[in-house]
Amino acid sequence: MRTQIADLTGERQCYVGDYRPGEPSTSNHNTGNAFDCTISNAIGQYPNASQGWKLANWLKQHAVRLDVRYVIWDGEIWSVARASEGWRTYTAGSGVTGGHHDHVSMQNPYGD
Repeated sequence: MRTQIADLTGERQCYVGDYRPGEPSTSNHNTGNAFDCTISNAIGQYPNASQGWKLANWLKQHAVRLDVRYVIWDGEIWSVARASEGWRTYTAGSGVTGGHHDHVSMQNPYGD
């Protein structure tokens, strides 16, 4: 997946199966089933959002093949379970990083 994302976006700061113990229990990072891809020059900085949307929409388009359950980007979330609703406002985080304005996140139940 990293290679496909790098080819698509040029991003090299993607962490598949990004296991981070100590994250809140609502986070998929504490199970290793999350994926983050930094879109900005650095965490905490607003990027050119079009690059992030390119990746977020690619993950959405290939969700079945990649077994992606949800994608969060730029203050919005899309999920397989609620796909008919399209992109919705993401309210679980705030600020540049918490609102996912500097990185794309997705959840894969297998961490691959």
